[in-house]
Amino acid sequence: MATVKQEIMKRSLIINVANGVDNDGKTKIKAFTFGNLKAEAKVEDVFKAANALGGLYAEEVQSIVLSEKSELAEQQ
Repeated sequence: MATVKQEIMKRSLIINVANGVDNDGKTKIKAFTFGNLKAEAKVEDVFKAANALGGLYAEEVQSIVLSEKSELAEQQ
């Protein structure tokens, strides 16, 4: 089987915060997206930054998501 190389092209940090409740009593979520994260940034550092940013919101942070778009190619 060929070796596959992954090149991260784009990374985004998404902080999902509570945004009230709907008619069924479920928590509504509002997403705040921060783009242009460095491809070489460690996930631990991204998580620390997300927590620091999340602390600035009045609403409770529900989740932190790291979204990556990568190009895959067979390594020569």
